[in-house]
Amino acid sequence: MASDAGGGERRRRRVLVFPLPFQGHINPMLQLACALHGRGGLSVTVLHTRFNAPDASRHPDLAFVKVPDGVPAAVAASGRVSEIILTMNAAMERDGEGALSPSVREVLASVVATEEGQPPVACLVIDAHLLAVQKAAAAVGIPTLVLRTGSAACHRCYLAYRMLVEKGYLPPKESQLYEPVKELPPLRVRDLVNTNDELVFELLARIAETVRNCYGVVINTFDELEPVELESIRGELGNDNIAFVLAIGPLHKLTSMSIGSSLNLSPDQSCIEWLDTQETGSVLYVSFGSLASIDSNELFEVACGLEKSGHPFLWVVRSDLVRGMNRACLPDGFESAVEDRGKIIQWAPQQEVLAHHAVGGFWTHAGWNSVFESICEGIPMICKPQFADQMINTRYVEAVWGVGFELVGKLERSKIEKVTRKLMGKNEGAEMRERAKHLKNKVSHCLKSDGSSQIAIDKLTPIRLCINEPATATIPNLHRATRFHGCRKLPDQPAAGETAARPPTATTMAGAESGDGGALRGHVVLFPLPFQGHLSPMLQLAGALHARGLASTVLHTAYNAPDAAAHPEFAFVAVPSGDAVSAALAEAPKDGIAKIMALNAAIEASGCARDALASLMVSESEGDERRQRLQRPACLVIDAALPAAQKAAAEVGLPTIVLHTGSAAAFRLFRSYAMLREKGYLPAKESELDRPVIEMPPLRVSDLFDPSKYVNEEMGNKILALSTETTTNSSGAVVNTFEALETPELHSVRDELGADIPVFAIGPLHKLTNNNSDRSSLLEQDRSCIEWLDTKEPGSVLYVSFGSVVMVNQDDFREVAWGLANTEMPFLWVVRHGLVAGNSGKPVLPDRFMEAVKGRCHLVDWAPQAEVLAHPAVGGFWTHNGWNSTLESIYEGVPMLSRPIFGDQPITARYVQETWQIGFMVEGKLERGKIEEAIRRLMEGEDGVAVQERADQLKRKILTCLEDGGSTQQAIDKLVGHMLSL
Repeated sequence: MASDAGGGERRRRRVLVFPLPFQGHINPMLQLACALHGRGGLSVTVLHTRFNAPDASRHPDLAFVKVPDGVPAAVAASGRVSEIILTMNAAMERDGEGALSPSVREVLASVVATEEGQPPVACLVIDAHLLAVQKAAAAVGIPTLVLRTGSAACHRCYLAYRMLVEKGYLPPKESQLYEPVKELPPLRVRDLVNTNDELVFELLARIAETVRNCYGVVINTFDELEPVELESIRGELGNDNIAFVLAIGPLHKLTSMSIGSSLNLSPDQSCIEWLDTQETGSVLYVSFGSLASIDSNELFEVACGLEKSGHPFLWVVRSDLVRGMNRACLPDGFESAVEDRGKIIQWAPQQEVLAHHAVGGFWTHAGWNSVFESICEGIPMICKPQFADQMINTRYVEAVWGVGFELVGKLERSKIEKVTRKLMGKNEGAEMRERAKHLKNKVSHCLKSDGSSQIAIDKLTPIRLCINEPATATIPNLHRATRFHGCRKLPDQPAAGETAARPPTATTMAGAESGDGGALRGHVVLFPLPFQGHLSPMLQLAGALHARGLASTVLHTAYNAPDAAAHPEFAFVAVPSGDAVSAALAEAPKDGIAKIMALNAAIEASGCARDALASLMVSESEGDERRQRLQRPACLVIDAALPAAQKAAAEVGLPTIVLHTGSAAAFRLFRSYAMLREKGYLPAKESELDRPVIEMPPLRVSDLFDPSKYVNEEMGNKILALSTETTTNSSGAVVNTFEALETPELHSVRDELGADIPVFAIGPLHKLTNNNSDRSSLLEQDRSCIEWLDTKEPGSVLYVSFGSVVMVNQDDFREVAWGLANTEMPFLWVVRHGLVAGNSGKPVLPDRFMEAVKGRCHLVDWAPQAEVLAHPAVGGFWTHNGWNSTLESIYEGVPMLSRPIFGDQPITARYVQETWQIGFMVEGKLERGKIEEAIRRLMEGEDGVAVQERADQLKRKILTCLEDGGSTQQAIDKLVGHMLSL
């Protein structure tokens, strides 16, 4: 292994994963793959069969390699899962005549034989059903980890089948079905997988063999959910020298990347809009997974039972749900009978459905993914298990966790009506909901930074030791032998007791792989302005570039430093002289403009940006031409207000791209101040504030930032010159907008800058990457507001937030409070520390205010805004019209009340009211009567209805730009190409 000694470069690692080709197995494996990729930029290659191949285009961060599977079309079409799995394994193990070409071993060997400069393979993660793949891996020297996609309880049971046979529990006798399995409480004989089927018995034996011959096991669960079962497994496998058993789950919550449906099941998103119209907790969600089936009589009884229950329901009726039929035929008149309270679709975005406030119960087949997703969202269950681990899961749902019950026996409409009422009702159902909520809280705890699942994924030793171990750490017991073909160590691992290499540096980020399986296409460095409204868009752009195959290094100051742990896919480099920069910012006035000027002065004086950038460049002596090209940054992306960083980049020969975090309208305006002075618009005269700026409709003079009115006119003029200077000296500009929103403004800017400085409209940035945009928040978010919103009617709540910087005076604060109170409408109000000028602490609310708004008001210090605006309960947004807030509101189709304060906010507010017509301004002095009137106009009046319709239209435009082939997707592809050409 390459050493870091003497500043040498070390190699990164690649992990191979091979899922079993069924929906319930592919999804967890891809979720684990994404979690590993995000944990430090591990390169991940997915090996997959032709049968049920995953859609590689959904996962640009992963590489995909097809492996022959040998499953005849007739077997694949049969739907017999056990037969398909065993047929596949037999074909993969076959040598000589009839062997697969290429064989699994040959495919693995070709993947391992990497070209020079590509990362070596650390290990192969396989599904427990793929013993043949494990044997092939051992033959080419690749250690295997096993992913168990079921529960720990199921895994413990499968490992115990020899004992269960020896003790007479199996094969089961009719008279013993309800006898307890004393060695595996709370299971009964009826809960065990029936081993009378020889194929099933062989499958179970092969699972046990695969597990006992691996290096370590990962189970999709968490310690607090199944502590007894995990302890039992660890004890048993520890005796077999299995290095570790890690509980890493829920896997679907451990990555922000969207997996979606892995197979050809297309989720019908219309169900989310339908759920938005339903009462909180009122809907029963019914889905039997991707494989379970019923007969036509059972379908008829389910339909009639749901109809008779009187409850709203969302029912997934796959085309192949009824055995022997290609289309499920519902009873005559059923759909018209339930038209007002039933929604029927072929496939659902299940995680999104279960997270929806309207869903109060889940009738499920009790597949582990479904059960676990329901637990994560605190949704109680009706279970109707059919095969495999579903009986075990059901038993735990009912007897251990108490969050549901089994629907026993034949499916009959009266029984279905009864259990639906039981689950959704106020007595037993309420108790189950309370226990489900308690279990949901445990899930949340295990996912925190110090939670059991986060700790467990960091302990994935055979992988982690390759890239993350500190330079002084030693590696004990690394070379425990695996058992096939004498494979005794992980490729390129240090020997026991040797020192592991240091973590990857920012430069080594460029050595990882892209989603197409080759080396990453390039490396970019990004330098955000350290303020919330600028930091978030830059990190979002970094995520979008990373998803397109560019390694991203974020340069930052110690002041308002981003949380590197929240973005494991990026490298972070703090500029040197951090104390000097922080001191300069601390000494500057609280005014944002003053801080920006102080920051630039400190960066330029200290040379810290130049030094940091120089450290990221690769010299001629460090590797071949290809390696230099990949590691040397293609460009530096800077905030438009950081000319000092641009000068530093020029000194080291690095081209710059400028990110404008505001609108194209603001971009155009800030480049037009010479014209505005020549035409007499500025300095502004009091008598001309309502004068239209003819050259820039719909703006008025009052919307312009006037440096002569700023506390320091010279500084006001300098801040305007910054963005003009940086863009003019750049190799291109990115604007966080989209073509259909600001067409004339973008044309104007492009005409002025010309072809040498291309302008890319790439927005909304917060929707261009699956990374959770809330991770870049500098303020701690209070998520209690989401639970509070869950209790409110759709469209009933006004969300009030004036951003992270804006301040109001004490009188304005009091008038806002009473204006909100007097509307008698529900509202969510962000009252952050420092909101009231002159008071850095929490603002003091008026006397008797909380009493007046009891039951319809929720106050928080800071909110997860994107999630709040997406919530169906939110019907309006009172905002300062910072661009990020405005664009987030546009995306969710939420109309606005605008109260702009400074900077680009008046420009944005004018566009909201007059160009897009999706809101109203609250102008003049803030008075409670005026505030009450404006809120009622937005939330109740005819004007509000018209505004909502236009907001919906604009939302549809924004969705179009984000589709494949949409303007924003095309723009980011062009940006990547442009960056790599510099």
